[in-house]
Amino acid sequence: MDSHEAALKRYFESHADRPFSAEQAAGELGIDEKTARQLLMRHANQGSVSELARNRFIFSNSADVVAYNMFLEVAPNVTFQEYVAHRDEPHVLARLSRDRDIAKGLKVEER
Repeated sequence: MDSHEAALKRYFESHADRPFSAEQAAGELGIDEKTARQLLMRHANQGSVSELARNRFIFSNSADVVAYNMFLEVAPNVTFQEYVAHRDEPHVLARLSRDRDIAKGLKVEER
């Protein structure tokens, strides 16, 4: 298990600030998904990695990066720069994301 821990820590460092799933980590580490999930959950409970929605995780030292990736579940059409500029106004970001969804829909229907 210690070799798995060392490999997982190297994986975290190579995937810093980017979301990944337990399945992706297991595949790259060459271990079964159940073991990878257990290791990831242990690290999440210790606070060294953050768990996102839909069985995804992120390793980051930036609270903004973690919060942004969590917020993407609600407002997927917002950039990181927009998130940082309006993070204290989540309703503005949600509206912006929804408006972009509507605009995309209109463009498809007009064709």
